[in-house]
Amino acid sequence: MSSPTRVTTIRRTVVEQGRRTLPNTAVLDDGGKIMVIATVRGQHEYEKEELSKLNDRFLDYITRVRQLESINKRVQVELDDLRRLWGFDSSRVRQEYEAQIDKIRHSMETAVVTKAQSEIVMNRAE
Repeated sequence: MSSPTRVTTIRRTVVEQGRRTLPNTAVLDDGGKIMVIATVRGQHEYEKEELSKLNDRFLDYITRVRQLESINKRVQVELDDLRRLWGFDSSRVRQEYEAQIDKIRHSMETAVVTKAQSEIVMNRAE
């Protein structure tokens, strides 16, 4: 049997004393009180404007990413089609036409040799 665990909680209160400097845009009224409301409103408007600009930039970024993803999908489909058409069957196609290609190469070599011999005979005849 285990004994219950005791938990001790320590609470501390911090009191801040001293003076704070006024923001550059803060204004004192006749009684010496700070007129911060206008400053806070101005800051709030500025932050809203900045946030709006950032949201617009982020929206442009997201739109561009979606466009690129769409293009990537189309290219991937096209690549898959080409692989299906040529990728795995290219060796089969090569083997199928290799004999014909060899015959044509041989006839071209024969034609080149015959032409060269004919030129030699023609040059001697001149």
